[in-house]
Amino acid sequence: MQIARRALIRERIRLLNRSRTQTLAILKSHSIARLGQIRRQLTELEEALPDLAHLCPKRVRAVEILWPVYGPGRVTAVAILIRYPETGTMARKRIARLAGLAAMT
Repeated sequence: MQIARRALIRERIRLLNRSRTQTLAILKSHSIARLGQIRRQLTELEEALPDLAHLCPKRVRAVEILWPVYGPGRVTAVAILIRYPETGTMARKRIARLAGLAAMT
């Protein structure tokens, strides 16, 4: 899901950049139509997040902790859990080592 969302965002950026230089009306209308389709698809993906995030029983607790945090939204919370699946499962010492904060002896 994260890969599909990222691909849609990249295509949206590409279309927006291309639309700045398009001169033919038909091409502009195609770009506008595709941008609308991308917007609808992104909305569908983001609306499906709550259901998809609770499919993995190991991640339910992490999702419940990250979603109410002010600032990052649900999309960011799911992206964090996809990118770093160990979130919420490691001990403090391991986290410190990964972050480069552990004392070196």
